[in-house]
Amino acid sequence: MRPLSLALSLVVVSALAFAAAPPWRIIGPGGGGSVFHPTVSPHDSRTALAACDMTGSYITHDGGVTWRIVSLGAPAQFFLFDPSDERVIYAQAGALFRTSDGGATWSRFLPREVQSVTMGDDHASARLHTAGGEPAGNATAMAIDPEDSRILYLATGATLWTSYDTGGTWQNSATLPGRAREIWIDRHSLRGDRTLYVASDNALSIRKDGRWRNTQFPGTIASIAGALPVFYATIAAKIYVSTDGGATWRESALPGFGGQSSVIAVAADHPEIAYVSFNHLRTPVHTTSGVAKTTDAGRHWETVYDNVHDAWLSDRLGAGWAGTPYGIGVAPHDPNVVYATDSGRVMRTTDGGKSWDPAYSTRAPDGNWTTNGLDVTTCYGVHFDPFDPRHLFIGYTDIGLWGSDNQGESWY
Repeated sequence: MRPLSLALSLVVVSALAFAAAPPWRIIGPGGGGSVFHPTVSPHDSRTALAACDMTGSYITHDGGVTWRIVSLGAPAQFFLFDPSDERVIYAQAGALFRTSDGGATWSRFLPREVQSVTMGDDHASARLHTAGGEPAGNATAMAIDPEDSRILYLATGATLWTSYDTGGTWQNSATLPGRAREIWIDRHSLRGDRTLYVASDNALSIRKDGRWRNTQFPGTIASIAGALPVFYATIAAKIYVSTDGGATWRESALPGFGGQSSVIAVAADHPEIAYVSFNHLRTPVHTTSGVAKTTDAGRHWETVYDNVHDAWLSDRLGAGWAGTPYGIGVAPHDPNVVYATDSGRVMRTTDGGKSWDPAYSTRAPDGNWTTNGLDVTTCYGVHFDPFDPRHLFIGYTDIGLWGSDNQGESWY
């Protein structure tokens, strides 16, 4: 790895602020690759973000009918909406980025000062080197005060930072027992002395009345979601629920035998409603996988991933090709709106899981397929028919060869 000059570093970073209307548009069938971290706006459930494993992130403002790619230079690890201002969104992608215009343009929020940039792996990932004294760009969790969005809580591994001026200055607030994965704020606590909950892999750290204490999880968490005072976690492929702010935990069983649970998500304003993805669940009829839902804080679960209306992927590659969802995003105010992402698709329900529709591809009038703007796979070349300019092919990783007879307006 070779350090770049500061001037070149600034050029690299400044290039990450992108215009709202790029001169290029995405064409293709849609989907086809892994999608992670679907996150729904608390202000409008039609607005959501998702990340892919191919560096890009995507944003929609119409419920997945159309998506726009946002390139932040690295795969995003989380998104966070400002609870007070619908135009402000944060994204962790190598560095911490911020948009103040609803996702049209983005700029680096942290670190503010970069001394050098080194690059060296086969993904061309950049590492930003700073002088210290403020959080670096490797944030692992973040939360915003629900009543004053100038107050930010940010974790960089096991270090918790606090800012009272929208990131102008930062205070090192605590050293946690492990790498922080999620932060929650008790909105009913005093604004000057908020009660915080911070989840690491094995413990829940709680700050109340200015004092910290740690409670242990029943094991190492794979996924955790919280809507205070209720927490849901998956540990060793089992579901655990706490309804008393993490003080006690109980195992919560799926409706069958031997199911393995993975990612879990909760409706922030409806703590009794949560969704979990699972596989290898044995029932009296067959073995199944998909998504289950609880409406009573984990006392009972029902499977809700049966009525799935997919686009091209299931017909082309088989219903099981994409696997079980490893991303679930629930609208904070409307638990009926849920996004589920997997190895090839974004699926969306607006009726609490009774039915699911594709939010990555649409059937064109000619019966073929066209992208919603979310194409997540490597294109190895566009091949034109020398005798017919409307006829072309694209070769894709994972999903094979696609053809178009109308200059890319639709694909088969």
